[in-house]
Amino acid sequence: MPGWSNPLLDVPPLGMPPGRQARAERGQRLLCGGRGGGSLVSLALGLTLLLAGCDSGEPVRRYTAERLPLAGKAKIPQRAAPATAGPSRRPLGNPTDRMLGAIIPRADQTWFFKLQGPLTATTDVLPVFLNFMTRLSFENDQPGWKLPEGWEQVESPVAGRFATIRVPLESGPAELTVTALKSPASDVEEYVRMNVNRWRGQMSLPEQTPEDFAERKVTVKLEDGSPVWLVNLEGWLGSGGSRGAGGARGPMADRPATAAPESPPQLPFEYTVPKGWNPTELNQFRLAAWRVAQGEQQVLITVSVAGGDLAGNLNRWRGQLQLPAAAEAELKSELETLQMGSAEGVYTRLHAPATAEKPQSILGVIATVRGRQWFFKMQGDSELAKAEEARFEEFVRSVRFP
Repeated sequence: MPGWSNPLLDVPPLGMPPGRQARAERGQRLLCGGRGGGSLVSLALGLTLLLAGCDSGEPVRRYTAERLPLAGKAKIPQRAAPATAGPSRRPLGNPTDRMLGAIIPRADQTWFFKLQGPLTATTDVLPVFLNFMTRLSFENDQPGWKLPEGWEQVESPVAGRFATIRVPLESGPAELTVTALKSPASDVEEYVRMNVNRWRGQMSLPEQTPEDFAERKVTVKLEDGSPVWLVNLEGWLGSGGSRGAGGARGPMADRPATAAPESPPQLPFEYTVPKGWNPTELNQFRLAAWRVAQGEQQVLITVSVAGGDLAGNLNRWRGQLQLPAAAEAELKSELETLQMGSAEGVYTRLHAPATAEKPQSILGVIATVRGRQWFFKMQGDSELAKAEEARFEEFVRSVRFP
């Protein structure tokens, strides 16, 4: 199943030079808790990481990986289905893209490494990526590395990015980006989970609940003891991120859509649509949709329902704009209240970073009515979204639930 954050894949084991067997066995005992039996998944993860690091003349670094639950003993699960909070956002069809990532909290900064590209083209780079991540070192709280053969560090055109590394793929070069954000004062694991969910949103995957994240997380430790959360996501890159080699994909490109309705969508509440909003195609998630275009700019207005908690949904929207996840207290401090007849919605305005190549914005209102969450959302080019902001607010205020 797509979307599990386990880095295990069907990657052929790399050859182990003579004389390394004893060290590998010691590492294997370390990874399996010092016992011969060990979890099969822990054993497989340990061997994958060890073998990926044993094809050069450098000594194997010592690190540990947490055990993962194993459902049955017949075979190692290569993918596991993520728990979802509410309906799945997964498009139909097989996954087309992969995101490899690592999150390293250190002192007052958390470091993010991310590589994404077409699914088949990134398969061969997986063991190299794991080898690269486990051999990182930090000096003066900044990461240092030795680049694998063929990888090239290039000047980063994006302000605020620590480094950009060009990685060769069969389909063309991809970028491994390295950035740092301020670490939270507490609850580091929850901060990691929110950022993993931000990435999952970029891959059109449902978010992980705290329970699911705790069960399925995969961590290793660097030589200095720093924990590293590893992420391997298979999904569909949408508008929230560049596809890397092969060009950009539209959001949910594999999802079939129905034609635009000839009459106003039938929704279980009254509403008034502003003039100039044109009905557009619906799908299994959009209950109503309108599009506004002006020159090359456009925005999409949608009405949908979904589960999940408020912070998770807001961070999902932030992820679609390449914004970092935020703590619940910070998210709530930025919300406004918008009255919708007898109902009340929470209103957020989100804008992509100033460094974004094409500025995008999301205006969103979430209203909980009779135990159901309704989402009213405008997303698209920032300039047009700003011009349509008053009409969007007028539309949401016109909603009257029975």
